[in-house]
Amino acid sequence: WWPYSYSHLSVVIPKVEWKQLSERLKEKEIEFTLGTKLRFKNTSGEQWSMFLFDLFMNGIEFKSFADAELIFRPS
Repeated sequence: WWPYSYSHLSVVIPKVEWKQLSERLKEKEIEFTLGTKLRFKNTSGEQWSMFLFDLFMNGIEFKSFADAELIFRPS
């Protein structure tokens, strides 16, 4: 099972805020469906990602791109 096949909301935030959020979620022992991960390394789509479900089972992906100018460009 792969969480990205689920309908989900993606939230793109700067790397500093992404890191702070991931640390706070870990401190609160929030369960990740897909933990913090670097995806598409060394490509135009390089991004840090974490995926979880809220209390209502809505999928939420938080991501941060290495280059915000390339967010919608294919990897």
